[in-house]
Amino acid sequence: MNIEVIKKESYSVSEWSGGKTTELCIYPKTSKYSDRNFMWRISAATVDIEESTFTNLPGFSRQLMVTDGETVLEHEGKYKVTLKPFEKDSFMGAWVTKSYGKASDFNLMTSEACSGNIEVLTVNDKIEVGIKGEINEYFYSIGGDIEFTVGNEKFYVSEKDLFCVKHELKDDEATIVITNKTCKEVKIIVTTVKQS
Repeated sequence: MNIEVIKKESYSVSEWSGGKTTELCIYPKTSKYSDRNFMWRISAATVDIEESTFTNLPGFSRQLMVTDGETVLEHEGKYKVTLKPFEKDSFMGAWVTKSYGKASDFNLMTSEACSGNIEVLTVNDKIEVGIKGEINEYFYSIGGDIEFTVGNEKFYVSEKDLFCVKHELKDDEATIVITNKTCKEVKIIVTTVKQS
């Protein structure tokens, strides 16, 4: 098992047509979002205008979870959905997608070479998470700092840093203990990615 903590100070921030996007992780590390040569990309973004059109990304699947505010996503010729904090939508990057409303969100983009999912955990005190098989897990906390315990190792991770676990043993299972180091509720967005 390989473990890495990506500090928020090292994130790459850029502008998009509706606001700012912060790249938390891209794989392979040598790939570039602008070249569309990545397998997966994890990012956080702000939507600073009332109406915006998403970047066209043919060949990629997208998952978007609102972290603050509220947004309406309209996929042309498909459907429309309203997302409140920690609600998500899954859609194809080639769809014509517009958003309405100012908000902050968390994003996963995956190529056809892999599959992924994002979900949210609520941590008031301490929880355990099991990891099994050949998989990549990413943990992103909102609301406070977190301590991760893997075996005999402890990792203190600040809010909005990215705790990355690459589990490589097909039939093995590991347990991660997540401890809230604050006196308030913390949300953790867990991103799971697996190569096809």
